[in-house]
Amino acid sequence: MKLISFIFLSTFLFSCAQMEQDFVNHTCNYDAAFEAGHNDSRELKKLNTSQYQNCPEEKRKDAVNGYREGYAKGKPLIEKSGTSIQIGGTTINIPGKKNNKAYFCELSAFTDNFEAFGPTQLEATMNVVKLCRAKHNEMHCDKDDVECRAN
Repeated sequence: MKLISFIFLSTFLFSCAQMEQDFVNHTCNYDAAFEAGHNDSRELKKLNTSQYQNCPEEKRKDAVNGYREGYAKGKPLIEKSGTSIQIGGTTINIPGKKNNKAYFCELSAFTDNFEAFGPTQLEATMNVVKLCRAKHNEMHCDKDDVECRAN
């Protein structure tokens, strides 16, 4: 019985350590934080760097800087482009003309080539990844493999 308890406890602790390492690898870096900040800004969320307080000290500064820079870069895109935001039953129109084809991105998976446009490079990237994932497994449609250019 003690052996079974020991094995269960060891497996549980290893799983927790693995989850923590995955969090650090996928969240506590400049690029992931930049994307999160950019998205929060575009979604009109308040700047919130508290999510990086659990990052290791040596990675926290880069993650917070990435988040802040991404947040700052996302704001002008909202201000320059026209968009509508719905909050509850109220629609708020932000003036400006949105260029839905400002960026062009491509992604290849096996013999299939996918292409998409977007008003920002991030949105164009997500659009082409979404097209790819509609036909192929997620592991074959990685956003890091997308090639984009300003249109």
